[in-house]
This record gives sequence, structure tokens and C-alpha cells, in this order.
Amino acid sequence: MVIQELLEKYKIKDMVDWENINADLIITDPPFGIQFSGKPTNYHRNVKNVVDGYVEWKVSEYGWKTQQLLACVKKNLKPKWR
Repeated sequence: MVIQELLEKYKIKDMVDWENINADLIITDPPFGIQFSGKPTNYHRNVKNVVDGYVEWKVSEYGWKTQQLLACVKKNLKPKWR
């Protein structure tokens, strides 16, 4: 719950909203299993555990979205970590 409290305190809904965070560390959870060729049941996703607002990206979006993520991380880390 600490993370949720911080998000609410600073009104951060998305990394796109970040500006001059000056962070020592940023932890992300980038997508995995791009173009997964196994059976969907191997993925083991339980719909009950998916957070509200989750949006599945199209495979064609992964490259661009990952570039956006890395650019956001770079501009919001302390200069010594860039």
C-alpha cells in the first residue's frame, strides 16, 4: 500500500506525468512474452488478478512504448545515473 499512497500523494497516474523526479532508482515491469507462441493457458493469467485500467499492447507498439519508457527513465534519474 505504500506505493499506492505515494502515487496518490504526488498524483502520479502514469510515467508520462513525471517531470523532474530526480530519482536515484526507478523500478519498472516491462512486458515479457512478446509474440508468445505457446498456448494461452501457459500464460497463467487469472483475470481476477489483473488491475483495473490494464491495457494489453499490440505487438507493433512494444518498440515505441519501450523507447518512451527508457526516455522517461533517463530524464527523471539523477544526472549521475544517466
